[in-house]
Amino acid sequence: MKRKKKIDKDGLKELGPKDYAQKANLMNYYNTAYSLLCQSTHTEARELEKLLIADNDLRVKSFKWGPDDTDIDFVLLGSMEAILIIIKNMNEIFTVVDEEKYLELHKNYESLKEDILSKYKST
Repeated sequence: MKRKKKIDKDGLKELGPKDYAQKANLMNYYNTAYSLLCQSTHTEARELEKLLIADNDLRVKSFKWGPDDTDIDFVLLGSMEAILIIIKNMNEIFTVVDEEKYLELHKNYESLKEDILSKYKST
């Protein structure tokens, strides 16, 4: 039976990423990091312009391709936040790191976050 039909037949509510974020009490993360990281999947045709290299007459001459480390610090900051969230939640079930170490990690993250975000505020 197809998924949609089964959901309708059983009277279930189809859950999406936002629903899971609400259930996990991660709406702040959903509204910031998740939204930012999903932008490339929800694009418009104009978004493709940034992948083109044009001449003075606006004729496409080439494509931008390959690795791009632009704003990598900002991207990695989101990854670090996700890891901290994972560790915090895992600690509720298993003790993977003692609380003092976690608090030290979190303090270091907050300091790094402040430095990185201040760089973006000044640009």
